[in-house]
Amino acid sequence: MRILITDILVIGAGPAGTYFAYKYLKSINDLNVTILEKKVNPRFPIICGELIPSREVLKRHIPSNIYKYLLETLNETLSSDVVVNKINFVKIFINNNYIGLLPFKTYLIDKGRVLEKLIESIENYGCKVQFNTIVTDCLSKNDMFKLKVFSKEGEEIVKSKIVIGADAYPSVIDISLNMNVRLNDNELIIATSCRARSVEKYDSDVAIVLLSYDLCPGGFAWIFPRNDKVFNVGLGIRASKVSNHSDVLSRHLKLLEKFNLKPLHRPLVKTIPVSGLLDRLSLHNAYLTGDAAGSVIPTNGAGINPAMITSQILVEALNEKINYEELISRNLRPFFNLMRRNRLIIDKILMNKELLNTLTRRFRRFLRKGIEYGLLSSCTLPSDILYGLARFIIKFLKY
Repeated sequence: MRILITDILVIGAGPAGTYFAYKYLKSINDLNVTILEKKVNPRFPIICGELIPSREVLKRHIPSNIYKYLLETLNETLSSDVVVNKINFVKIFINNNYIGLLPFKTYLIDKGRVLEKLIESIENYGCKVQFNTIVTDCLSKNDMFKLKVFSKEGEEIVKSKIVIGADAYPSVIDISLNMNVRLNDNELIIATSCRARSVEKYDSDVAIVLLSYDLCPGGFAWIFPRNDKVFNVGLGIRASKVSNHSDVLSRHLKLLEKFNLKPLHRPLVKTIPVSGLLDRLSLHNAYLTGDAAGSVIPTNGAGINPAMITSQILVEALNEKINYEELISRNLRPFFNLMRRNRLIIDKILMNKELLNTLTRRFRRFLRKGIEYGLLSSCTLPSDILYGLARFIIKFLKY
C-alpha cells in the first residue's frame, strides 16, 4: 500500500480548498501542501448558481471588516475572463404573482474557470492536486493525522501534520474526529442545479427569483442568465420538506416547465448547511473551511466568497499563530449569527403557505424589500428595522 506524507493536507479542490492553498503558498513556502479532490476535473460537475454580487452592492450591506476580506477575494479571483454575464436587475415572483423588479448589480461567473486558474497558480507554487480521490477516514495519533484514501491507484494512506476539511458538508474530517453534532433537516437545504436553454428570448441582464411553498418550501428557485438563451437554473428546498431524491428532481423539472426551459444535462443535487457557522471549526491541527464549516449565508445560500473568506482567515491564523476559532469569532461569527436570526424570521414566512399568501396580498411592498435584503445578506439599520417589523406583523397576524 502506497503511503504519502505531506505537511498540510486539504480535502476538497473547491473555492475553500484552492483559495486556502493559494493564499498560504503565496505568503509562505516552508510547508508543502497537497489537495485531494473526489471529482475527476475542476470544471464538472458545478452545482452552483455561480452568481457573485458586485463590490459596490455589497459594500452598502455588509460590515466593513468582512468587506475587507471580501474585497481581497474578489480582486484576486474576479477577473474579466471568468465573468460570463453582468446582471442589473432581478424579477421577484411569489407563486404565480409578479412582485416587482429590483436593481441587482451582480456577476455571473464561470466557477470552473475560477478553480482552474487557482489550481494552475498553486501548482506553480509546488502544491500537488490529486483528482478522482476519495478520503474515507481520518485518525489522529501522535501529532499526526492518518487518512485512508481511495484513488485510481487503489487504496492509499496519507499522513499529514495539518488537515483541512474543505469538502462539502458534512466533512469527512468533521465526521471522523467527531467535531460537531450533525445538523437537523431544518438546518439543511437540498439544492439542485443545471444549465438550460430557452426557446424564447429573455432579457440577458435580468435574473429571476421565485418563492413558492408548493415548489420549493423553505427556500427559493432561481434562473440566472448566462446570455439571452442559456441560463443557470436551480432551486433550494428545506431538507425537512423533501420526501426523497425523486421528489427533488421532480420539483426541478416543474420549475423548468414553468418557465419553458429545456435542460442541457441531468440536474445535479447537493446538500447545503444554512444554520450559520458550525460550533467547532478546529480540533488541534484539524480545521474546517467553506461549506464544511457552515460558511454559507443562511438567508440566500451564497457560498463561494464566504468559503474563500474562511480560508483567508485560516491562513492568517496559521501565519500569525493566532487561534483560528478566535479569529473567526471576532470577524465572521457575529455576521453569521445575525443572518441566522434573519433566516429564522424568513422561515416563518417561507414555511407557512397561508402566511406567504397573506403577506403577498396585503404587504407586497414590504415583502419585496425583505426579499431584497435577504438576497443581499443585508445587516444595515433599515434591514434590522424591517426584520423587526416582520416579527411584529407575524405576531399581529397570529402566525
